[in-house]
This record gives sequence, C-alpha cells and structure tokens, in this order.
Amino acid sequence: MPFEIPTTVAYKHLMQKHPAYEGDFWRLLDLYYRGGAWLKRAALKPELFGLPQNFEVLLKRHQEDGGLYGDRVRRMHSISYTGTIVDMFASCIFSDTPSIEPKGEGETHPEDEFYAEFADDVDGRGTSLAQFQRQMYVDEAVMGASYVLVDFPEGPAEGEPRPLTQAEEDDIGARVGRFIRVRRPQILDWDRDELGNLNMAIIHNVTTPRKGIGSARDMAKHQWRVIVPGMMAVFEVEAKVGIPIPPEKQISGRVFQTRMETFALVESELPLGLWVGAKIHSVEWESLQKQNALSWAEWTSAFAMLVISATDTEKQSKRGDHGFIRFLDTGDDAKWIEPAGNALGHLLKRLETLRIETFRIANQLPLAAEPDKRQPESGKAKGRDRDPMNRVCMAYGERVWEQTEDALHRLADGRAPGRRDDKIRFETKGLAEFDQDRLRDLREMLSKGEIDKLGEKAVKLARKQIARQFLDASPEELEEIFEEIEAMDFEQEQVDGLRKAVDEMRKGAPEVPPGKKKPPVKPPENAPPK
Repeated sequence: MPFEIPTTVAYKHLMQKHPAYEGDFWRLLDLYYRGGAWLKRAALKPELFGLPQNFEVLLKRHQEDGGLYGDRVRRMHSISYTGTIVDMFASCIFSDTPSIEPKGEGETHPEDEFYAEFADDVDGRGTSLAQFQRQMYVDEAVMGASYVLVDFPEGPAEGEPRPLTQAEEDDIGARVGRFIRVRRPQILDWDRDELGNLNMAIIHNVTTPRKGIGSARDMAKHQWRVIVPGMMAVFEVEAKVGIPIPPEKQISGRVFQTRMETFALVESELPLGLWVGAKIHSVEWESLQKQNALSWAEWTSAFAMLVISATDTEKQSKRGDHGFIRFLDTGDDAKWIEPAGNALGHLLKRLETLRIETFRIANQLPLAAEPDKRQPESGKAKGRDRDPMNRVCMAYGERVWEQTEDALHRLADGRAPGRRDDKIRFETKGLAEFDQDRLRDLREMLSKGEIDKLGEKAVKLARKQIARQFLDASPEELEEIFEEIEAMDFEQEQVDGLRKAVDEMRKGAPEVPPGKKKPPVKPPENAPPK
C-alpha cells in the first residue's frame, strides 16, 4: 500500500518521532566531537544546539544553588578525545585523495564534463567530493550513521507545461542535481521495507532568517521534507521564536514527483564495533565531569577560608574597608583553613586511567573491521590487511565509497529518468592506500618485545620512510629510490647496530642517585640514521 501524503498536515503529525529516535544523545555525541568552545556554549545555552533548555552538559551537584553552578559552567573546559580519535583516522583515510570517473560502454561517457564539475562542487556551496566524503565519515564515526539527500529542483506544478527533451531540461536547470548533507538528529521518523532499506523519512530543519535590515531574528522557519520512493513533499511554516506551535495547527505543503524512481535519501549505518562516538561516550562523559571537578577544586583551594569559633552567637560583625570585622571575646578562636587536597591526587589518577581507557578502546577497533572488499586479494592487499590500523581505515573508506557510489547512481538516474539503456557506472579511486608512519608502527612492534624480528627488512623500511618524509621527490623518483634501497646489501653489523640502539632506548639510562642528572644515551656507532 503506497504511503499517503496529503497537502495539509497537522503540526503534531509532522513532529511525530520514531520510537528509536535519540536526538539529544546524537547531538551530545556531536558536541563531544567538537569539544572546546562548542561544548561550553552548549552548557551555557543548550537550546542553541537543539537540546532542552534544562539539559545539563556539566552535571549539577546535589542541592547546588544556581549561582554556584553558573560559576562552574562559566569556568568549564573540555578535552575532546572523540575529536582526537576521529580526526586521527580521517587524516589517514583521506590522505589517499578520492576521485570518480563515469564509464559507459566505451572508455568515456557523455556525462564526463558534468561529473568533473560535480566533483568540485557536490552541494552547490563549493564543497568538493573529498570534503563531502570527509563529512560523511565524521557523521558515521561520531553519530553512527550518515545520510545524503540526492536533490533536484522541483518539477513544474500540476497544469504547467513540462520540458520534453533533455535540451529543454538543461535550459531550465532541471537536470542539475546536488548532494545535501543530512545530520542524523534531523530525521524525526522513518520506515523500512522487508529488506531493511529506508522507504520513508521525515526530515526537519529550523532556521531563523533575517528579512531586512530593520528586522530581528525573532521568527523561526520550520521545514519538513517527507520522502518516499518517487515522491516528495515539502511543508513550511513560520513561528515566533520561543512560542510553541499549537499541535493541531494545519500546515500546507507541496507534493511532487521526484526525478528518480528510487528513494532520494541514501543511508550508511556503521556496525556498533566501529561507532567511535558511542564506544567512548561514557568515558568521555566521566572525563568531562572529573576534569572540571579537579579544575574547580584547584581553583577553590587557592583561597583560604576564615573560620571563627565564637561563644556569643548573637554578636554581629561590622563592615570595614576590606571586609567584615569581628572582635573576639575571651574563649573565641579564629583561624584560616585550607583544603587538604587529598582528593586531587585521586582525581588525577582517575583522569589518567580514563585517558588510557579511551585510547585502549580505539586500539580495539580493528577487531570490528573486516578486510577491504573493494581491493583485489593481492599480496600487497593481504599485507595491508595484517596491519590493524590499515584494516580500520579501509573499513571506513569502503563504507564511505559504498554510500557515495549509491548516491551517484541515484543522481545518474535522476539526470536521465526512464533511460535505463544508458546505464552509467563509476570508476572510483582513493581511500585505499594510506600514508602511514611506518617508523611509529616499528616502535610499537618493538615496545611489545618483538626485537628478534628486526633484520635487513627493518633497515630498508626505515630508509624508505626517511626518503618519503625528507626528500622532495616525485612519485616516479621515489620508486627509483626504493628500487635502489631494495638492491642494497646491508652488512650484519648495521642490523645489529639497529637492534642495539633500540635495546638501549628500551632499557633507558642506568639509575643515578637523586639530585644528579642522567647521562645521555648514545646510540651505537653502527646504528642507522634516524
């Protein structure tokens, strides 16, 4: 039975949310990724970020008064572990620049020119394909899913003449599609078919446009897109900021056919094992609370407190130039008290434990990553699969490409609706070969006590990494340099020198009496250059 979309719908029906909708949780994960000033602003004014007005980013203490809590919030700071981990993987994944090339029956396709321009501006705002794909990855890693809306200009209203040829469509820009980034909290409700694919979605967006130089941003513009296969409806209404819209208010909309027969919204949902934001959410939350508890304790411990033990409790203090003055009677006592600071050490230890736990979780991501399905099972590919971090990056890159290719095919269907004989395919490159610090991997290997694995291969690997990082050479010149390194015969003493240098670094300098400086550790003479 087709999904019915009337032209007038009550506000409460448009705002009806799916039972699995968790907008506040997803928005909080996004704030943990941003960290810094964004998280502090959300603590001061949560409604600016779509959170309830009474939402507590920084947890309020039991029976804490508003003034003290407000002071703590104004001094709040944060360290974003989510942002560090997600951006670390992003820098690796997108070190291999993505590109697309349309293919038809021959080597080229008539749409080459359009897709070349499209790759430089996929959303009409100057965002390149690589930048848009990075946004897709961040949405997935932080909020667990990313969404791309394949959008075309609305077709003519009922009764208006329709273009008959592609040339006429090009004259009015009807075939110029674009990608729109949809954040997970924007999708209020959805349905799926028997295979689990989306077949209905309601997307909600709110803006506060300024209509003129003499007007204020006191009006909120609400827009809902109701999407089903082959159809879309757009409902819009304006309301005063801060004043709720009556649930029964009827909102008019436009219902029209989309240029593609398929569903216009492309979804990519991460496996739970790769969802970084959710995996470290509880650790991130506890770190935020304890970081600020420690900071507040340090701040308050800088001010000693005067405590007076008085026998006459009715006696009043008098106001002086620099504070209150109280004259003590016989038997009265006054002294300054400072916090002992015992809790500060415990907080520091707990924060270090949480930091280690955060990166331990990140190091377990390879357990959830599958080998790259887009790459052939060559010896080189198998070698990459054995590298845990490579495997994670390839898993993320593969999901980004799957969603991108799906969206591109729907874009192609919308540009040529009904002409399936001109089926287009896309040759994609990138997000597969990652520029990683091999020496860092080597140090990690050595820290696990695998020093016996060092040999001539390790020396060659080190020299290749030095050439890659410090020589201003083209890819062709680097290939020649790598061939020369492979052809070299290394003396056993050079390999032994590398072993000794690493062993010396691992053991460290010998113990020295307190108060004296440790002598510097000198690498063996035969050790290869760093």
